[in-house]
Amino acid sequence: MKFVIKYLVGISVLLLSTFVTWYEGSYIRYNSYEWKYTAFFSKTFNGEIIHKSDISQLDYFIYAVKFYPFFQFKRYAVYQSFNNKHLLSMEKEYNNTNHFT
Repeated sequence: MKFVIKYLVGISVLLLSTFVTWYEGSYIRYNSYEWKYTAFFSKTFNGEIIHKSDISQLDYFIYAVKFYPFFQFKRYAVYQSFNNKHLLSMEKEYNNTNHFT
């Protein structure tokens, strides 16, 4: 019985960390500068990447490993990792939207 609990906890941690990594890596869709350097699977499968919908979800994991290796909070990691006006304008637009109506 102890082994079953250990395996269930281990599998749960693995699934949770996989989901968090996949979520953090999805930010590659908004950083077009990194498509050239990080979207390896998308370039292999599709050729040239033109739109954010061309990015493979496997590239999410590469991006997460490259920029968020320790499950950082996105909001603070973006300011530390990038100097991109587009990301800052997206943040301002998000803050100006009323989310409680």
